Amino acid sequence: FSFVLSQFHGLYTSSLACKRNHLLELQYNHSGSLQMATKLNLIVFSIVMLHHLISVQMHPIHTDTKSPAPQSHPPQSQPHHNSSQNGTTEGSLQLQECGPRCGHRCSNTQYKKPCLFFCNKCCTKCLCVPPGTYGNKQVCPCYNNWKTKLGGPKCP
Repeated sequence: FSFVLSQFHGLYTSSLACKRNHLLELQYNHSGSLQMATKLNLIVFSIVMLHHLISVQMHPIHTDTKSPAPQSHPPQSQPHHNSSQNGTTEGSLQLQECGPRCGHRCSNTQYKKPCLFFCNKCCTKCLCVPPGTYGNKQVCPCYNNWKTKLGGPKCP
């Protein structure tokens, strides 16, 4: 009888050990899937935030561009400037004059394409390009005061 009892006790304890191991394995798998779910949530959150930042970057909100700058200066009030002053005061250029003025403004830079792009953008808005290849922005306040979102100068 003791032999049967010891055999039964051995089976019972091994069965308990198996159940305990199974429970530990389930607990490990459950915590592993929790870790995986947490990582997946973090990845999805990161992708959503990246998408949001990119969409904001692609479609910036500029409050200063809603009011056109040339309204402050009547376009017909300065039709006759001498050639050295034409285009150096705000609103004194015609749109077709922006290209040549920006070509001269960007002639000394090694970054010609971005310089021309932003110079033409600024000239279209402000209808002036400061004289020379650098500086002199004080003669064109619109050109001088148009800033990037980070606060740097937008116009070259």
